[in-house]
Parts: sequence; structure tokens; C-alpha cells
Amino acid sequence: MNNNVTDNVSDPSNVSGLPRGNRTLYASDRVLGAFFEALMANGLRGLQSTHIPHSDVFYVREKYFTDTGEWMSLDRIERSMYLEGMLTARNVLDPHRKRDWE
Repeated sequence: MNNNVTDNVSDPSNVSGLPRGNRTLYASDRVLGAFFEALMANGLRGLQSTHIPHSDVFYVREKYFTDTGEWMSLDRIERSMYLEGMLTARNVLDPHRKRDWE
């Protein structure tokens, strides 16, 4: 990962739980790791608590990094895309929660 990091993505173990109804969803840049950890711990039920961003979020983040040299968190890119109307609320983790950078 690049040294120009914002939004606490420098720590690959940075996973913050966000309660939603009866389950906890996680905002993390460790998407693949969180996916397998949830699968190993709770089987298929564990996958329901793992938020995997839309594939466009990964492409936009890579393009942003290429253009600016700054590495942003998936949550920040995803939230920004939602606010710009590029994603619907159902595609975003906790879409109505205002982030501290807004």
C-alpha cells in the first residue's frame, strides 16, 4: 500500500463495526480478508455481515490514486460516489450516515 494514505487505511486490520438491525456490517479495505474471516467463523451466515463494495468503487479508487497519488479508503470513495449519484443507497454501507470528512 502507498504511504500517502488517508481515512485510516494505513492499518490493514482497521475494521470498524457498524450496527444495522440484527447484524453488524463492516467498513474495511480488507474486503477479501473480511470475506474469508466471516466465512470461516460463521459459514454462509457470516457473509451477510460482510459489506463488499460495488466493483466500480475499486476502479474509481484506482483511477483517483493514479491521478492524485493519494490513496483513499473504500468507504470514502463509495460514499463520494453515492453523494454524486453514481451509486444507489442499497449499494452503499450505511448510506445515510454522515462521515467526519464531509
